Amino acid sequence: MLDFQLDHFKGSINDLIGESIVFLKVVGNKTDGNLFTPTIFWLKTSKEKCRRFFIDAWVLHWTEFSLTEMNEQIVEDFAEDDLYKVCDISANYNLLNKRIERIYMDYICDDGLVAELEINIEGGIQIIVQDFGDEKEQKLIINESKC
Repeated sequence: MLDFQLDHFKGSINDLIGESIVFLKVVGNKTDGNLFTPTIFWLKTSKEKCRRFFIDAWVLHWTEFSLTEMNEQIVEDFAEDDLYKVCDISANYNLLNKRIERIYMDYICDDGLVAELEINIEGGIQIIVQDFGDEKEQKLIINESKC
């Protein structure tokens, strides 16, 4: 089982490279003005590799789950209410059956430390999750537009 939470982990995550996306969703806080702050992502590939990931206080949490475990855990993670909504990234951005080309975690200094997870997908699609620690809310950027 692949499971890590590494402080200041920087580099490639290669276990899903070349896999096709079947499911990619995120739950987040939707505030007034339609701002969306991502919290927990779920990704499933065509080979039924399931990953739950998020960044918290600049630390990437990346965990492998079986399909059964994913189906059990996702119910709790994706419980919607007035504050939390689920965004189906795979459907909204036409990512079904597209191959993952690169997953990379980096840290940049831009008015403070920013943890940045970048996922590159076939067809030039880029998903970026940025975490600013406690300085400000996380950002989810898909092809340069904020979700």
